[in-house]
Amino acid sequence: MNTILCLAATHLATEVPEGTRYSYVARGLLGRSASLFSEQLSSPVTADNSEALIATSMLMQYISWSSLDFLGEMKVNHEDMSQGDIFKQNHTIDVDGEPYYPHLLSQRLLQDPLVQLSSGVFGIVCETYPILWSTGSDFFAATIYSPRHVLEEAIRQHGQDPDRYVSHFMTIWDDRRHRENEVTDKSHLSTFPKPPICPAVGPKPLSPTQDRSNATSSSSETEDSHRKRFRRIASRLSLMFCLVSMIRGSWIPRADYDPRFLSAVSDGLAELQPDIERCCFLFPVLSGNLLRNLVSQDDSRALILLGHFYRAARILLTSQSAWWARQRSTIMEETILKELATRGLTSYMLDVE
Repeated sequence: MNTILCLAATHLATEVPEGTRYSYVARGLLGRSASLFSEQLSSPVTADNSEALIATSMLMQYISWSSLDFLGEMKVNHEDMSQGDIFKQNHTIDVDGEPYYPHLLSQRLLQDPLVQLSSGVFGIVCETYPILWSTGSDFFAATIYSPRHVLEEAIRQHGQDPDRYVSHFMTIWDDRRHRENEVTDKSHLSTFPKPPICPAVGPKPLSPTQDRSNATSSSSETEDSHRKRFRRIASRLSLMFCLVSMIRGSWIPRADYDPRFLSAVSDGLAELQPDIERCCFLFPVLSGNLLRNLVSQDDSRALILLGHFYRAARILLTSQSAWWARQRSTIMEETILKELATRGLTSYMLDVE
């Protein structure tokens, strides 16, 4: 019920932005809904609560798309500057004549409900899947449907490779200079300390040689795992940018450019708009874990990926019913581009305009 009320308040806050009462109520209900939802997740998933969990997670995902309060004011005021030693005067740069903190966005993104909740939504889908299937729930078909194959086929029919842009994104992952852009002091980012090992039951201490060997092996395995996950994200983004290039006509050689053909392509994509929207809405869910980890480390690669995602979503979400998601995409793209400019990384963005 809290989630439904939150959805209603969020809708009213968006429709009547000058009425601060609605946004205030929506923020309070979102926090309460997230808290109650977390409590429910600690209980076993059963046939009795599986549909309620999946429905609630979907509603919260849509609410998260409409929530931008976490951004606050990206140009820091005097009150922000007095909060401890996190933000130092020598960490600022000048943007439009006002102080701007280059690494503030990563901190704000960790408060983004879409970043916070997406990985949880994915976990719920995985956990409820066998129950929804065995009970013949109506949620089953809605949960498992993926628009990817339909969109890939549409891209291939127009002579493009859905993985056309994968190499561009993998080059970004493999460029270790992005890690050099991380701030040394990450005390302003949310961290979760590991629980201590009880000496009575903990493992025996390793020798220095074993410790170094295990650390190297573990680090290598983690890096390989992250790279594979990043490759899947790159594939999803590549598909989206192939669709963008079809809308913009940037894939057609100038000598062969025909407005009538481009119009036919646009009409065909209009018929696929429900699948395109689902592809956009699924991206945070399917990419949430890795992106959240990268954001928590202030890793520039997360910002570059999110910048590309919101750029593609802004262009692809053309239906009137998706105006709220297009609004977030526009604001987030502009905000992330400003952050990338402060880090000298805008050259990594694909130009599709």
